[in-house]
Amino acid sequence: SAKHRRICVVGDEDQSIYRWRGADIENILSFEKDFPDCKIIRLEQNYRSTQTILNAANSLVAKNLKRLGKNLWSEKDVGEKIRVINTPSEVGEARHILRIINEVQSDGSYSLNDIAILYRTNAQSRAIEDQLRRSGIPYKLVGGTKFYERKEVKDVLAYLRILVNPSDSTSLRRIINYPTRGIGNISLNYIEDYSRENDINLYPAIQEVEKIVQLGNAVKSGIKVFVKEIEELKDKINKVDAYKITQEVVEKFSLRSPYQHSDTPEDKIRFENVNELLNSIAIFTENNLDNNTSLEVYLQEVSLLTDIDYWDPENNAVTLMTLHSAKGLEFPVIVITGLEDGLFPIIRAIENEEDLEEERRLFYVGMTRAKDHLFLLWAKQRFSFQNLDYGMAYKNIPSRFLKEIPDEYLIKPYSEISDFAYKQRRMDFSRKKKQHDYDTPIIEDSIYSVGQWIVHDDFGKGQILGIGKSGNGTKLTILFSKNQLKKIIAEYANIQIVD
Repeated sequence: SAKHRRICVVGDEDQSIYRWRGADIENILSFEKDFPDCKIIRLEQNYRSTQTILNAANSLVAKNLKRLGKNLWSEKDVGEKIRVINTPSEVGEARHILRIINEVQSDGSYSLNDIAILYRTNAQSRAIEDQLRRSGIPYKLVGGTKFYERKEVKDVLAYLRILVNPSDSTSLRRIINYPTRGIGNISLNYIEDYSRENDINLYPAIQEVEKIVQLGNAVKSGIKVFVKEIEELKDKINKVDAYKITQEVVEKFSLRSPYQHSDTPEDKIRFENVNELLNSIAIFTENNLDNNTSLEVYLQEVSLLTDIDYWDPENNAVTLMTLHSAKGLEFPVIVITGLEDGLFPIIRAIENEEDLEEERRLFYVGMTRAKDHLFLLWAKQRFSFQNLDYGMAYKNIPSRFLKEIPDEYLIKPYSEISDFAYKQRRMDFSRKKKQHDYDTPIIEDSIYSVGQWIVHDDFGKGQILGIGKSGNGTKLTILFSKNQLKKIIAEYANIQIVD
């Protein structure tokens, strides 16, 4: 353009949400500097959303410093206020989504195709999918695979199915060389030939691996170790609940390790999915303490959820997708879930202003997908592994983004306490000691408060999740960066409150 001086660029800095893929918002912000004689035309009329939704979104994104600035307006009606709903847990959140679906369809104004459920991370879809399947509500996932069809989830479930039913040769083929044991396709063919010749299933065949002469010593050794580990776990399945046996399977066979230490976004998602499967089994166990919590019963429940797929692409279906996938789309009814600090904005973005602004832009994108109705949900507690060896029900605080929307555009708080409320807290004795108790007596005149940010000399910046009394002073439960959860005595720790 240096010669003819003709160049036109269209962009929206408030929707720049792919920094982690290399997108650079400075390309838009610095355009006027790079081309100082350019003319800027702001396209501020919105043809999608009600003015209430636009006003709320405008107020939110205005908190960002890195933006050129605009103010969306619409000729549509003002519209109803945005509903903010808090629920007791992720299961309560999913159940309330069912209520929203029924509510907006009640007068025939909207169909299932008009409703979209948005979430920050792929793993969040599990609880929502479970409830939709149980209720017979068809759904479709955009830009992702249904939870129980994800490779890392199917790997764990295959191990569990072998423990309950060693004759499940399909599951055995999936895991016999995962993680790698040096059992390639040729070796597997020899084993299958042996099983056919002797009219036995695959598992009895590997128990007789010494008789398969075509296999080398290294392969035989690997199979023997595998069989020994499986047999040790089989002996436990009737002695412990589904959660404990799954936890041991994941650790014994290192089913999270390939993803845990990887820096790729895909592996981070796989790691979260394995943790979410563990979360779901923990919730199953706790909700069935008065009944059978065995692995066999859990697998029967999963089979009921996965054997019947209600979705037909030709039929009405609710749409499920991440907020990133929603960019460019629109729906009359939008439900955004998981609006808790540490989940949205995600924990790794909280300490970096550029990352936090991108999270705010992502929320802005989600809000402005809604044409008529917008629901914002958060859970008071959510089961999470937080990179630890066991799951815990974490007490949450609402996302800071909710506080950035003026009250005049919101209906809040709307609390849905169901029969399920806080059943998660019913832990068996062996696990209760591992659950963090946030209900310790509050110190009325303390300078600390839940949600407050502090800085520690060794652990860096963190957020206070719990505060209470102890024999030694003020006990603080703090979530630091890299998902480090620490309990410290404030009087003996060198910490400073961050404004």
